[in-house]
Amino acid sequence: MGHPQDLRALLRAERQALLSTVSVRHPGYPFGSVVPYALWESGEPLLWISHLAAHTQNLVADPRCSLLVSREPARATLIGRCAPLADQDAARAAFAARHPDNEGLALGGFAGYLLAVEEIRWVGGFAAAAWLAPNALREG
Repeated sequence: MGHPQDLRALLRAERQALLSTVSVRHPGYPFGSVVPYALWESGEPLLWISHLAAHTQNLVADPRCSLLVSREPARATLIGRCAPLADQDAARAAFAARHPDNEGLALGGFAGYLLAVEEIRWVGGFAAAAWLAPNALREG
């Protein structure tokens, strides 16, 4: 398999990742949160997150972020901007398909946010690293 195929396999295999946002409380500092994710039709990560969460408040103020998905030895850092999807019903359905028992689906105050990926840092193991374009998320 090549890097894009391995990347897509990693994203399908894992169900949660480390979301890093730009902190509102501590301006200029990164803020990390572990979040569950699903995959949108574009292959990009979809988050179902609470409006009250610090990471959501950070994204509202500054949508730049990264999402680190890891399963030894492979890891990928997806860099981009994360914002609410226009079609919240479709976002909810996509997230529920991957996480049917997620508590946020039964509560109000949650919304679907899509990470519009600008670039990906892929590390497949020792001496196997590359920067990948967003099209690596889509099946060829």
